[in-house]
Amino acid sequence: MSLLPHQWQLIVKSSAPKWFFHHEVSRPFELIKEAQDAPPVQHDNFNIDWNATLSEGERLLAESDTRAEREAQWLVDNHVKVVVCDIPPFPIRAAELAGIPSIVTANFTWVEILRDQAESSKIASSLVEAQRDLYSRATLALRTPLSFPMSYFPRMKDIPLIGRSGSSIRYRLLKHFNLPPRQRLVLVYLGIWGGKDVRPQVLTKRDDITFFSFHDAPDPIVSLHNDQWTFPDVLASMDAVVGKPGYGIASECMINAIPMIYYPRDEFAEYRVLSDGLQEWGGATCMSRDILIHGPWDDSLDWAFGATPEATNGDGARIAAEQIVSITRQPDL
Repeated sequence: MSLLPHQWQLIVKSSAPKWFFHHEVSRPFELIKEAQDAPPVQHDNFNIDWNATLSEGERLLAESDTRAEREAQWLVDNHVKVVVCDIPPFPIRAAELAGIPSIVTANFTWVEILRDQAESSKIASSLVEAQRDLYSRATLALRTPLSFPMSYFPRMKDIPLIGRSGSSIRYRLLKHFNLPPRQRLVLVYLGIWGGKDVRPQVLTKRDDITFFSFHDAPDPIVSLHNDQWTFPDVLASMDAVVGKPGYGIASECMINAIPMIYYPRDEFAEYRVLSDGLQEWGGATCMSRDILIHGPWDDSLDWAFGATPEATNGDGARIAAEQIVSITRQPDL
């Protein structure tokens, strides 16, 4: 968003909190709090409630035509010239009805999320069929690494990873927390579910490692706060990251050449390509769920401390912005 022309008026529709965008977007924009999709229903870090997920998907599909028509009128009334989204399919249809281009930026979609379920569920099968049709209406798909083929998009361009490059603030962290110069620093990033399952007291008995987290965490994990510490800079200062295998944290470890320790999430479709990509990169190792929860993490940490991965191209945001500008074919919006 920050790389788009500053004379453009940006309107963001999302259920994400306002602080998230203000930390990341260094330009004016309007935020409308409105969910564009419903994520898979989870009650813990490892499993998906498929019955609830399919029920919600069925409800959204039943409402999609009416919602797309209403959204198309909003696009016209607000003189919107292009729609950019990730995996929610209905904005694509709204853009089509409004007569404007739509651009999808993704490494997977609902087609992959529901593909395995579609083999045994008529509801999932009908959802996949409907979503394939909606995705096929996109003007352009920008496919990042760590992705599925997604051949149902009629026009596709591969771009590099999208992620943030940080600057090391290691000295500041060591000084602020009164740590010795050779202390090992490890960021724990398990998302909104994982932290409650892990017992921090069994992670390691070593005193030369300090663990950090941007979520509230019990001792010995040190909690950091977004108003004082910048996530990309903290990540770039680490000796290793222990994280859930998700696109955001994986891409930023690869871009900043920080070794990553992750754990299996086989229930999640994207896990397959993320794990393959991390292994191919060479800077990541997988620990079992049992070790994640019960410890000790020492073997995985020692592997990470000895790893020397190369930084991966993270220029995807710039190229995506260029493609968005190009497809509008207008100097101003």
